[in-house]
Amino acid sequence: MLSASVRRLVGVIGVIAALLVAAGLPLGYGLSAYRIETELLSFKARSDAERLSKFARPQGESWRRHLPIAEMPDLPADDAARPVRRRILAGDEVVADLGEALPVPVIVRTAPITADKGLIGRVEIEASMRPLLERTAAIALAGTALAALGLFFLFAFPLRTVDRALGTLSRHDQDTTAQNVRFQAALDNMPQGLCMFDSEQRLTVANRRFLEMHKLPSELSVPGPSLRALLVNAAHRGDFRPDDGDIVDELVADFSRPDETWTRTLEFADGRLIVVSNRRMPGGGWVSVHEDATDRLRVDAQRRRAEAEAMQLRQQERAAELANRAKSEFLATMSHEIRTPMNAVLGLAATLLDADLGAEERATIAAIHESGESLLRILNDVLDYSKIEAGKLAFEELAFSPAILIEHVITVLRPRAQSKQLTLTTEIDPKMPPALVGDAGRLRQVLLNLLSNAVKFTTTGGIVVTARCLTKTSERASVEWTVRDTGIGIEPERLATMFTDFAQTDASIARRYGGSGLGLAISRKIVEQMGGEISVTSSPGTGSTFRVVVGLPWADSLDLGERDDHKSIATLKARIAALGRPLRVLIAEDNPTNQLVTVKMLRQFDVTTHVAADGVEALSALDRMAFDVVLMDIHMPEVDGLQATRMIRKRGGEWLNLPIVALTANAFAQDVKACRDAGMDEFVAKPVRKDVLVTTLVRVLDGRPQAVEKVPAAEKAAHARLRDHARPASADMDDHVITELENEIGTDGVQETLAVFLRETEDRIARLRALASLADRATIRGEAHTLKGAAGTLGLARLSELARTLEKRADGINATTYLAAVESLDAAFREGRAQMPERFHTAS
Repeated sequence: MLSASVRRLVGVIGVIAALLVAAGLPLGYGLSAYRIETELLSFKARSDAERLSKFARPQGESWRRHLPIAEMPDLPADDAARPVRRRILAGDEVVADLGEALPVPVIVRTAPITADKGLIGRVEIEASMRPLLERTAAIALAGTALAALGLFFLFAFPLRTVDRALGTLSRHDQDTTAQNVRFQAALDNMPQGLCMFDSEQRLTVANRRFLEMHKLPSELSVPGPSLRALLVNAAHRGDFRPDDGDIVDELVADFSRPDETWTRTLEFADGRLIVVSNRRMPGGGWVSVHEDATDRLRVDAQRRRAEAEAMQLRQQERAAELANRAKSEFLATMSHEIRTPMNAVLGLAATLLDADLGAEERATIAAIHESGESLLRILNDVLDYSKIEAGKLAFEELAFSPAILIEHVITVLRPRAQSKQLTLTTEIDPKMPPALVGDAGRLRQVLLNLLSNAVKFTTTGGIVVTARCLTKTSERASVEWTVRDTGIGIEPERLATMFTDFAQTDASIARRYGGSGLGLAISRKIVEQMGGEISVTSSPGTGSTFRVVVGLPWADSLDLGERDDHKSIATLKARIAALGRPLRVLIAEDNPTNQLVTVKMLRQFDVTTHVAADGVEALSALDRMAFDVVLMDIHMPEVDGLQATRMIRKRGGEWLNLPIVALTANAFAQDVKACRDAGMDEFVAKPVRKDVLVTTLVRVLDGRPQAVEKVPAAEKAAHARLRDHARPASADMDDHVITELENEIGTDGVQETLAVFLRETEDRIARLRALASLADRATIRGEAHTLKGAAGTLGLARLSELARTLEKRADGINATTYLAAVESLDAAFREGRAQMPERFHTAS
């Protein structure tokens, strides 16, 4: 790299060379060409004069009269390209004038004509200078262009280099400015005060907290005042205590100590206690961190006890660090153990709420139920958190519908939103793949947590849940779920800690709304372990938007795979044969139609079945004899399936290992979770299909029930059922369902089952008509639920859907609407019965 002076010298030389080329080249050419031109003209003049002298000698004085100009062959012709004028003079008399007058300027050269050594005349030749000047000008232009080109090449590279250097310096300057801004922002957002002093004890850096802590003006310039000046100013304000003595000199001497690190506590007159931690910097000066420790003055009376407790806590922390995994496993176990009786409390409270209670008793039971639900949510959070801490959180890979996922979440929380008069809407991107592959249960948990918080913290307005496909390749799709509310919002300084463990926006929020503060932390860890990200944007008073982005494989449809019924049947027969006796199965089901269907499905196996109409009969049967497996309906009178399962598991011992399989028409994630929490091993959705039932029995007899976190084949059946329910309302009879049932239990079995169903349904509709007073809504709900499942089993799609609607609306329906609903049930029953295939008309 050349020095600047050398580069300047090269530049000067280049400019001089360019000037020499631009000016010297045409000047040299012009002078040279002019000299040649004048010498040539002189030569011509002399030549002509010599010839005329030879002619004039014999002529004497008459040579002028006899001068034969036209006959002078020895006079050369003029060059047309270079015009020349030639004149012959005798004294002042022009003897001959050859050529036309030339434009000025011209070059004139003369030569004497002599005879007998006497001057008798002269030859005068003129030539125009214009061609010379034109050629000189052209050469000047060419020289100027050449010089300019030389200057361009001389300076182009240095200029480009300079431009690049300036661009680099500009970018570095911008980066430095941005870094300074970030550095200052980081300093200003520190909870502690920070300052730096140079080797001369002058303030060079100070963040906002430091200026506030020491009551210094925010516009304080840096490098600013010296340490002594700051201390003197503080002393004049009366910041120090009167009994501190010469505190200024003491502090100046303290900060001049040579130690690498040291700590000093400053006590101020207003009671503040500031702990100053200092570190010496290389080259002189130091950096100080100032922390307000005023609260220590308020706990002086408890200091000794606090120190003892702190020592004990440190010992406990060391022990906890050594046994962190054991702690997490213990939390998981205890959460399960506590949750089991808690579910019983909730179940009993829910049962009492369905009873005929007075206003005061109902309010008390409702408070118990609500408190139990809150405690159960906390227990669930602790359980999930302990699993995450122990590294036992597993994720499944199953196909699920993103649209159905959102609908499940909305269904769970819609009653809470409606009770607060909030609108709850969904927006699904039409480009969203029809099916994704991943852990739908965990995604549902995250969305439920976000939506639950949105409902909790929103008092007016509404909540929007959206699903959007951001990018999509041939194998994977990046999907974004958002939950946007119009709630209380979040302060900007709280956003950074929203997803940390046990975080609440502030203490008042915790007191007002409750919660463990684990929900968002668990959601963040779940999303991050799935390879996604979760974020939030919010402003106080206008609401919040939580955003979850996860990349998942996608599929064209919810293809649940091909069934291998023959293999499952053979496997179950082998399992039963290995027992050396019939398989003893207890069927706890209150619906006679479903009882008969289940018995018929198992008739080809070596099975002994016993039917119980409710949970009480199921418990009594278990007391009388031993069973290998229990098929437990969820909704039953007296004691439902969940409560009966809890009571069985509570007995302990061998009852803990008894396989219990849930049978229910509600086969969504929340139902799966309720059954798992109650202690059930597997889950079969209604209408029960033989292949699913057989496969499930094989699994539980092998002692390999699905993990609690996995969603079994029941949810797949639920998706199929959702597709079936999407049929037009006019489809009273679904031939496909009854044909499939016929393949599983035979024509005779279907006829027998259908006969039972028709008889039971006529009686059931009669009972529903008798409940027109709406005094017993729980009975209405139970009858509708039973009718829904039985009708769905036999393919009466419209009747099943009408019963489902009545079940959902039983608590709030009025008398007029209720009677209309019963009449619709009766009409759907008659129409579906009429549409039965002809081969079953005998039964109908």
